[in-house]
Amino acid sequence: MGLYDIVHPPMPMMQVTLYGTKGTVVSDFTDNEGGKIKVVFDKMAAKHPLEMTCPPETDTSVYGHGQTVIRYMQHFQQCLDQDLEPSPNVVDGAKSIAVGAAAWESILTGKSVKVFNDF
Repeated sequence: MGLYDIVHPPMPMMQVTLYGTKGTVVSDFTDNEGGKIKVVFDKMAAKHPLEMTCPPETDTSVYGHGQTVIRYMQHFQQCLDQDLEPSPNVVDGAKSIAVGAAAWESILTGKSVKVFNDF
């Protein structure tokens, strides 16, 4: 949807943060640079974060969000042209939405929410 200027996702585009009842995971990466993953276990006595670094990508065809968009749009076009099932498929997409819905419900209620994945 972002390709067609319909949806504008929040920045930064290349960062993921997961908050849980027992810890937090933060990962970020930038083109041509190494990435980092940091894990903090909130319920442990020692709250020293575990940090891991990842080397930069060496395959220049993967650099940039634009290259990623081009690859998945080409795959989508191939699926339309050849009547193929896309990857990820409908069930994978439904499971992703279920995770987001459970996370949103957890935010609203302040409680843990079980993810519905029985598709």
